[in-house]
Formats: sequence, structure tokens, C-alpha cells
Amino acid sequence: MHNHVYSHESHLAPCCSVSSRNRFCNSLILLIACLCCLCNISFLWKVDDYRSPNDQKQHSLLFQNNSSVANKKDYPFTFSACLLVKDDIRILPEWLAYHYTVMPLRQLIVAIDPLSLTSPRYILEKFVKELPGMNITIWEDDDFRTNITVPNRGKPARPQDSVERIHEAHRYRQLLFYQKCLMELQKRNFSWTMLVDTDEYIVFNNYHENEGIHNSSRHKEVYNKMLSGEHLRANLPEVGKVTIAEYIAHNQGTTDDSLWTIYPCINMPRLYFSSKESATEEIMSQVPQGFDPLAFHTLRFRYHQHPRSKLSAGKSIVDASRYNYSWPKSVHKIMPHGCHDKNFPNYLQSPLRVHHYIGPLEFFLRKGQTMRGVENYKKRSDFVSGNYTNDDLRGWLKQFVSMVGNDTAVDLTERLKMWAITHYSNTLKEIELGSFTYPFYKNATND
Repeated sequence: MHNHVYSHESHLAPCCSVSSRNRFCNSLILLIACLCCLCNISFLWKVDDYRSPNDQKQHSLLFQNNSSVANKKDYPFTFSACLLVKDDIRILPEWLAYHYTVMPLRQLIVAIDPLSLTSPRYILEKFVKELPGMNITIWEDDDFRTNITVPNRGKPARPQDSVERIHEAHRYRQLLFYQKCLMELQKRNFSWTMLVDTDEYIVFNNYHENEGIHNSSRHKEVYNKMLSGEHLRANLPEVGKVTIAEYIAHNQGTTDDSLWTIYPCINMPRLYFSSKESATEEIMSQVPQGFDPLAFHTLRFRYHQHPRSKLSAGKSIVDASRYNYSWPKSVHKIMPHGCHDKNFPNYLQSPLRVHHYIGPLEFFLRKGQTMRGVENYKKRSDFVSGNYTNDDLRGWLKQFVSMVGNDTAVDLTERLKMWAITHYSNTLKEIELGSFTYPFYKNATND
């Protein structure tokens, strides 16, 4: 294995000759070295060839930030994630920054779809360079498809294949990736792992009166427990003040123990958020000075479907250390046996939920992806009706700024998003001009 280590260090030019000024020079050099350490001027960034799940050398890249400057806060543990990407670069920076702050996410394995038009590598490298403790591994298909027997439905799709064939291959690939990723994270001794998409955000499932259970005789007992503080959702912390890892660690060994200790898989209800706009003063709430809330889906879009309406299937977090290598039942229930709830989790009883942001139409649409067409956009928007709003996660950006500093926070969110928008637009122009080739498709063609 070849390790390539890049170190950004201050190089001091000789400030004086070897004379009576030696002691002064030595003191000055020591002072500057100390300042460099305090200000995090020097950091270590490593790019490694990495081994795939079958322990054979493949094309994986491991990006690690080995900065000597540790996080200001010690966590009981950190989260990992298995993430599939296909032309998600415009929404990826916000997703990374949010979960780095709220979970806290520190270990990420990313699988790039072979038919993706764009590459997320620049964004991923940028986050690793800037954020202490962030480790990201990039996989292509060769890194988790080697030495396995694949059914016809799971064979890789080609650009010229039908929409149905491409979707079928994607579904199989998604399940295979989740299985191999969890196996790999188990080898690396990681535990709780996120399995959500780039338009989905994990948040504490705080109780709100607009859920309407106070008028329901069926839920009278639950409502009374909410009022008395006996229900687990009545005492959930605010986003930005306590991480989800801290919450889980604190509640192990309590009445909440069955969720985090007995079950290796936690299914979370998923709430759709529409693209309906809010008043300027509403979206400016809790936004740090100098930031534009319109650049963040989590701050801009507040309207969501009713929590007790027919929700879509949930998403999971899985304890990789207890994963049994079973084939995932679906992307909505990763472990056939071991998840604490069904595909459609009980919203009233879940300590966590997932916010799914449909976003504006221009962000939802993806070139060559029928599932990302206008018709499906309208279908998802129909899930959301009424005037139900939620601001539970507005505090995350303020916390992110306090962790990494204002300049870094702007650089990794708004500026990086603008770069991604421009890059995606330029890619579409290349396609129109006929000069485009797929960056990850092995037999790249324009057909």
C-alpha cells in the first residue's frame, strides 16, 4: 500500500547568522512554532489507496484529516455513514456540514454511481482538508462488486439502457453497497451508522402541538405523558445544543435502553418538506450574521406534511458493530430482523425523525433521471399540504460556525454550493455540445 502524505507546514527562513544572535533566533523559532500549533496553521492530510471489503487492492481513495488540533469537544462516540451519490453536488455541502455538527459525522464511505454526470471528489476533499477528524472513503463499483455473483437485475446499467433497467440496477446496487459498507465499517470498529440520502436530514423528534393528538381519544394516554414529561419525546434536546451521539450515550441504561442497546437497527419516520416559501423574517431566525438562509434547504423550507398523515417509508441508522451481514430487506429497513420498528415507523414513539427536503424544482431535476422529473416532483409535493411548519433544526448552522469559525463555515457551505451549481451547469453545456464523457462509466460513451 502506497501512502501519500501531504503536510502543510511553516518553513522558516534563516533570520540571522550563527553568532551571538543564536539564542534570540531559537526563541523566535520556538514562539512561531507554538503559534502555528495554536492557530492550526499546520495540518496533516493523507490520501491513501484503500482496500476494498474483499481485501483486494482496488480504486478506493481514503481522505483523512490527521490534524494535530483535536476537536474542542470530546464525544462519547462519532457517527459513520454509507452514502450513495449521483449528481448530488449542489446539495452535498449542506448535508455534510449539518451532519458533521449534529450527529457528529466523522467517518463516511461514498459510492459514486457509474452513470453520474459529475464528481463529488472536490467537495469531499475540501471537507476533509478543513475539518479535523473527518475521514472519507470513495468507492466505485469495482470496490464492492468484486468476486460476487450478481443476478441479472443487479448487473450494471449502461447509459443507453431503458429507464426501467437503470432504476432496477440502481436498486440492487444500493442494497449491495449498504451491505458491503456496513461490513467494512464493522471491520473499522465503528458503531452507529447513518443510511439516508443527500436530501434527508436526521433530527430529534421533538413533540409539537400541531401533531393534533390532544384532540384524539386514541392518543390521550400518550398526550398526557407528553404533558407530564414521562414520554421520551417530551425531554428531547434541541439541535445544536446536544449531539445525537451524546443523547444515545446518555440514555443507554435508562428506560430508553431497549432502543439503543437491544436493537442494532433503529427505523426513523420520514417527513416531507415542500418548496413553499416563508417570510424573510421567519427564515432569518437564528441564522448567523453574514449567511443567506436562501442558500440552505434546512433554513429556507419550513412547511411539511402533517405528522399523522400517511408518511413515506422511513430510514435507518444501524449499529455496524452488531450488523449480521444479512442482505438488506429494503433501503427503508436495512436489517430484516433486528430493527425496532417496521418500514413505516410509529411517529409518536420515535426519538428521531428524518426531514426529507424536496427543494426547488431546478434542484430536484436531474439530467437523465426519470425519478427526478417534473411529474415525480409534483407527486412528492402533493404529500405536503396545509400550514404545518417546523424550525427544530435551525440552530445547527450557528453551532457549526462556533465549531469551525465563520470563514470556514462560509467556505464549506455557501461558496462550495455556488461552485457546485456552476460546475453542474457547465456539465450540462458539455452534454449539449456533445463533448461530454461519463467520468465513472468504464466504457464511457455519449450514446
